[in-house]
Amino acid sequence: MKKCLLPLLLLLGVAVSAAQPVTLPGGTVVTGLALNHLPDKGSRLDSDILAVSVPPERKGDSNLVTARLDLKPYRNKTIQLSVPVRADNVSVPEQKWNGIKFQMAVKSADGETQYQGSALPTGSFDWQLAAFDIPVTGNDGTLQFGLQDSSGTVEFDLSKLKIRVLHSADNDTYRAEYTPEVQNRIRRRGVMLPQRDMTRGDLETLAKWNVNLIRFQFCRNWGRRGTDRDLADYDRWFDERLNNLDYLVSEAPKYGIQVVIDLHTPPGGWKDPHNVMCMFSELEYAGHFLELWQKLATHFKGNPGVWAYDLINEPRALKKNGFDDWKLQLIAAQLIREIDPDTPILVTTNWGGGTGCWDEMRAFELKNIIYQLHFYNPIGYTHQYVHQKRRPDEPFRTYPGEITQNAKTESWDKERLRRELNGVLNFSKKHNAKIYVGEFSAIGWAPGADRYLRDCIELFEENGWDWSYHSFRESPFWNVEMKYDGEGNFIPAPEGTARQSVLREYFVRNSTPEKKETAK
Repeated sequence: MKKCLLPLLLLLGVAVSAAQPVTLPGGTVVTGLALNHLPDKGSRLDSDILAVSVPPERKGDSNLVTARLDLKPYRNKTIQLSVPVRADNVSVPEQKWNGIKFQMAVKSADGETQYQGSALPTGSFDWQLAAFDIPVTGNDGTLQFGLQDSSGTVEFDLSKLKIRVLHSADNDTYRAEYTPEVQNRIRRRGVMLPQRDMTRGDLETLAKWNVNLIRFQFCRNWGRRGTDRDLADYDRWFDERLNNLDYLVSEAPKYGIQVVIDLHTPPGGWKDPHNVMCMFSELEYAGHFLELWQKLATHFKGNPGVWAYDLINEPRALKKNGFDDWKLQLIAAQLIREIDPDTPILVTTNWGGGTGCWDEMRAFELKNIIYQLHFYNPIGYTHQYVHQKRRPDEPFRTYPGEITQNAKTESWDKERLRRELNGVLNFSKKHNAKIYVGEFSAIGWAPGADRYLRDCIELFEENGWDWSYHSFRESPFWNVEMKYDGEGNFIPAPEGTARQSVLREYFVRNSTPEKKETAK
């Protein structure tokens, strides 16, 4: 598992070539600003476009336009301010924190003034989004637009100046809120589906197993770099998958099964470094991601076949020079809540949704938010020889046993798994938050895989977490209907496997009365 990067303040300012000002869906447009005088006769305010022009001989002056902003509605909250910006021939300032200024000064109760602003490049660039976060400790603030210690021209589209609430000052002690229907839901135990279209035969098998939850993936080109950048092509594929999802959401409840809608492949796909998702650094794809969730929420609002919206499968964001993974998920959740107030939303930690980033996770101050975990620890056991070829004389790693993870070899058993889950459990208790284990598994040739699955499930059951196994009839590595033949192959196992027996033992807990209740 990758070690988490330290959280950074959101720095938008992502270069996007665009003929029109750019922004993201949602937020509240700031209106009624009373701007002070323009700094130079070359500056102007024309149809909400504020242009500040500074000749070289004037760059040392205070070339800022200011406006007072009433912050009383946002007192003791952290807010995000954003505005489209473009520049022409802006010179490099002596101090790196000068140059283009889009910032706010806030005076706290003790009289101290705090400044926060967006980091923006110099030179010339087309419309891009500038944004910053700031905690509000006073009743008013002063917005500043312009140039400092730089010459050139910068333009701000004030018609798209937005403010968005991120979280409150007491977020660290926030207790998750759930509607009675969600709070009292029956337990869900299920499987993740393959990338292909599902059939009635698949549903009949899952019903026979007593599965009551399936995780449907919008997935293609998994993990490949440089794909899914053509949004027209992406949308054609997305709409085709939506047709099968409509079928599932309609048919699955007849078998007592609900559906998790998982956006597995994000618009823009992945890129280097670290195979991060393009939408965390490129506004075009971030905006499309948000629009997709608005579309899905509108399409499925109030549909009893949907158990939850799964915003991003295993987010990967560098948290610098782009969009914070937490904030982009928050914006998506806020937009969904404007359309669908009730359907649960699944939020996932950075770097794959594993156990490593829960100390950085901040609670969402929205109703019916469920936090998702993907559990493959220790990955040196669960994924052994998935990505590296095994030598003929090399032994398989056994569970329980001595296994290496993150360059550390130690004994892994149920108690070690329990300790691995402490960060998730602490977050859950701290925020009264529901947890869903969206994926867990062990490759079929791993000795003791059935024992590993049993220990994992017992811990999930002990903590009252819903879960879905990875995966049903997808890769033979994880397919519990196939067995390893000892010679490098997986073959069908009509008699079943030990791993399948473990799963079905716990699926039985999805009782028939509960199924009937769900299907009503």
